[in-house]
This record gives sequence, structure tokens and C-alpha cells, in this order.
Amino acid sequence: MSSLGLRSVLKLLILFFFSLILFLIEACGIKRPPKPPPYPEFQVKRIGGYVYLLTQDKDVVPEGFEKLGNFWVVKRQERFCFEVSHRRGRSVMRCVEEALKGKPKVKIEVYEERVLLRLKGYKLYRVYRFEGYLVPVPVAESKGTVTLRRGEKRKVFAVTGVMGNRETEPVLIEVPPLQLPKPKPPEDLSYTVRGERIVLFWRGEEGLKYLVYRNGELLTSEPIISNVFIDKLPPPGTVYRVVSVDERGERSEPAEIVYRP
Repeated sequence: MSSLGLRSVLKLLILFFFSLILFLIEACGIKRPPKPPPYPEFQVKRIGGYVYLLTQDKDVVPEGFEKLGNFWVVKRQERFCFEVSHRRGRSVMRCVEEALKGKPKVKIEVYEERVLLRLKGYKLYRVYRFEGYLVPVPVAESKGTVTLRRGEKRKVFAVTGVMGNRETEPVLIEVPPLQLPKPKPPEDLSYTVRGERIVLFWRGEEGLKYLVYRNGELLTSEPIISNVFIDKLPPPGTVYRVVSVDERGERSEPAEIVYRP
């Protein structure tokens, strides 16, 4: 028999005996050792007087904490220990040090498209989103300066100083929205009379909507898309104003016309 054929026969014999062993194990009721129960996997952060526990496992539950969004939180200034359990596994103990005193000093410089933070008092700083509460996932980390971009909406951030595995009480920073230009007012506002009706019409830019006023009274409860508005024939001297509204809800200066028969 050739060496190639001999190797093929040996492979078949090894596969046969391996399969036979597995069959005998199952037939005799021998089971593989069970997997050990899982340990809870999590991260703990001390930020000022709050302690946060972050985990991606829904079965991880810390003793004495409250669930808030995608994390757990408890307010305690002193040093304390707590138990973290896995609903299908084991429990572990964790301890955190007392809260740090003091806050970082923040100098704010507002520019056209950004806000620059100059930070003092600590060697390291972290910046978090603040949405009525601090979201304990940092959006920036710096040793002295942080740049925050301005957007169409007002934003609030929390800045902490870092010492080891603890962070100070946060300083809240407001980033004002961009000063975007107002929409253009309607152009060539005119009217025509048809029987007992007055028809207002004007020119405007694509994407804008309009509000129509008569002597200061709003006639359109919601901005309209059309650049034509029909009203009952008013008394002479009635003042109509039409205001452009963009997709952000920003309003233009009014275009004005007086009805004079």
C-alpha cells in the first residue's frame, strides 16, 4: 500500500474511534461539566455626589441603585460598599471612595460657530452631555481646553475635574444655538377684490410657510404653504401682515399692506 493510501486509512480509523468515544459517553449518561454561572460585568464611576454603574447586561442589578435610562445611579457622598448581582449568576462587592470636594474653574469664550472652554484646577477634565441629568458617558476628555460646536439648538454640558478614579461635582455649561439668519419676508404683497372677498397674494422662497394677520389678529392657526390667502372683504383701512416661517420655526419681518378701496 502506498504511503498516501496508508495516511487516508489512519485518518478514517481516528475519526471512527473518536465518534465511538462520543457515542459511548452519551450512551452512559456522562455529561460535560456545566458552564460556571456568569459574573456581572459593569463599570463604576464616582462623579461628585453621584455613583453611576454602567453595564450592557440587563441581568446585572446593583443593590440600592435606581435605573435611569441605560445606566444605574445612586446619590451618596460618603464612602460605601454595595453588592452587584447577576440574575442568572454570581454576585460581587464593590466599594467607592467618598466624593471629591471642589469644582474645576471654567472660562467660556463664545465664537460664531463654537464655544471654547479654558479649564483650570486639575490635570484632567471630562465633558458629559446634560439632559436634565448627567449622562455618564464622556463626549470629550482634555488636559486644559475643550471646543464645543454650536448647533441649531441650545445644548448643556457638564464638566468635571478628574483625580484618579473619582471626578468632581460637575460645572454646567450652556452652549447657545447658532445665530442663523431669519427667513426673508414675503415680496410683492398685493391684493385683489372679488365680490365680497379680498384675495391676498405674494412671492416667497421655496420651503417657506406663511402666517397671515389682520389688524394684529392671527388668521392662520398654523403656517400655510400657499402664497394666496382669501378673506372676507374688510372695512377700509384694514392692515394685513404676512410673515414667512422657515423649517426651524424662525419668523421673518412682516410684509404689510393696507386695504384701500
